[in-house]
Amino acid sequence: MRCGVAALAATALLALAPVGAADPASLRTACAAFGGVVGADQFCQVHDTSAISDLTLQFPVDYPDGPAVADYLTRSRENFLDRVDANPAPARAAPFALAVVGRVYQSGDRQSGTQSLVLTVGDDTGVHPVTIFKTFNYDLAARAPITFATLFQPGSDPVSVLNPLVRPMISARDPAAPAARGELTAASYQQFAITDDVITFFFNQDGLLPHEDGPLEVAVPRGGIASILR
Repeated sequence: MRCGVAALAATALLALAPVGAADPASLRTACAAFGGVVGADQFCQVHDTSAISDLTLQFPVDYPDGPAVADYLTRSRENFLDRVDANPAPARAAPFALAVVGRVYQSGDRQSGTQSLVLTVGDDTGVHPVTIFKTFNYDLAARAPITFATLFQPGSDPVSVLNPLVRPMISARDPAAPAARGELTAASYQQFAITDDVITFFFNQDGLLPHEDGPLEVAVPRGGIASILR
């Protein structure tokens, strides 16, 4: 397994950061370790190409839960480079490719609201390209991550409330999909982003829907689930 400067830097930052503490500086360190450049928009841009590989990373360097994001990006990058190293011969018509592109979502103000980071991951290292999502959510007032479990009131049953709202949107994409008929569990809803008006859930390609249907985003109005939100 590859263990480069980027991996060591991320490990050190995770060890030093207090649990729950906001630490966006670690993302600047990760950006530098990846050979990236920070633009005026405070996004790190990394583009590393060779004859057999194409790696793109775009992420904000000011997201508050920096160590968690830096760790994910470091592992994704290292796993990709390990895959390339294990297949040095150009056996494919196109290079191995990985693109991780971030989008930031906000609810409330920047002192007491929430901030979400959605990483859209385009992975072209297998039989066919696939798009997946990785999300991070942070409570700026509590200075703590938000998970699916902590998003809702204790003792509530969010799946039973979400399913009738989400299933019709899945059916609109593909009426034959199993998820449209009821196979939605808490595991289906782990990737989400929070704004003032909606909770948007992200579903991977090859997950709920057949590969040809692509990835899916479903925006659920907060009013429809207000009774179970914390």
